[in-house]
Amino acid sequence: SDVCSSDHLAKPVEGPVEKPITLQLTSKGALIYAGELIGLRDVGGYLEREKSVMLDAGREPNAATVIIRADGAAKTGEVQEIIKICQEKGFEKFALRAQYDEGR
Repeated sequence: SDVCSSDHLAKPVEGPVEKPITLQLTSKGALIYAGELIGLRDVGGYLEREKSVMLDAGREPNAATVIIRADGAAKTGEVQEIIKICQEKGFEKFALRAQYDEGR
């Protein structure tokens, strides 16, 4: 049989793809990070730990994408605040996802 091995295709060109960091902003202005509810002002500490884990593994924080899922009722200012904190910690790639509660 003439089956082409897909092994060489599966490997990404530039090292492993970073697992995105997902921060979910609730309508109440709290964040859900790694399944935990945290306060907006605590996110810096969590990102600092995330960054040191990455650096220990020889990876740059700016290689990771931070996905910010914001509730439709969340304040725009809070999203900007999160982005600012992320940037201070060296995270530079963002994906914003708005979520609207269908039940409203």
